[in-house]
Amino acid sequence: SMRDRVQENILLFARQEVEFRVFYTSMRQGDVGVMELLLELWCPQFLAGQQSKYGNELLDIRCGMLAEWSEELKRVVRANWVINPWGKRDKWLGLDEMMEELVRALKEQLTLGGSDDQDKFTRETIACCIIYFMAIKDDIRKGLGLSRRVGNHIKRDKKPDVRLLLSRLLQDKVMRVVDGRGKPTLENPRGMSEVKDLYCEGLVRVVNGKFWRDFLLRSPGCKETVGILGSAEGDDSTSSSSDKVEEDD
Repeated sequence: SMRDRVQENILLFARQEVEFRVFYTSMRQGDVGVMELLLELWCPQFLAGQQSKYGNELLDIRCGMLAEWSEELKRVVRANWVINPWGKRDKWLGLDEMMEELVRALKEQLTLGGSDDQDKFTRETIACCIIYFMAIKDDIRKGLGLSRRVGNHIKRDKKPDVRLLLSRLLQDKVMRVVDGRGKPTLENPRGMSEVKDLYCEGLVRVVNGKFWRDFLLRSPGCKETVGILGSAEGDDSTSSSSDKVEEDD
């Protein structure tokens, strides 16, 4: 049978969408184990997608969990990956998300005249209690039946677009295998482009020796190790060459 590129592409899209939804749900529920598993899947995808900063950071975490960090340090990292300051179910936040919430709440406070005294009061008093003020505001909104304002943008209703997309996908029977669908034709000589599986491409990259050498050189204390390994490899190659010469003689 021939490949069905249309179905392959839509299944890959569905897989990536599920990954994002599962990560969001696991974070809100405080399920650090699932979050860690998904970050392992995303690491090669970021590397293949030229998002090297995210990829390298996730790779640092993975190396730490597998080989570098002690059990106590790993326990501390996992215990502080998410935070639930309000103690409510499904209200866990990532630490960076929590910091953004705190900064946003601080910016909403009045700093009259920008005086030094007011700045000191904001830093030493308001900032320490801001999380409680946030909870009070949420309780007031809930009591009055008010929705939380998020920025000044008007959220567009995307439901009609989603329904139209689903209708078109069902019409094209994308969930059924059709041999040869997407192959080049007279009307479309190039055929349907094959979507890249970033996970597989990322795995190909991480088995490259040069990639690991460059990765290790970024880490403190690893340059000497890499240099020793390089010297050892050079010695091995030299000894192998000399042994070969002796054998030839």
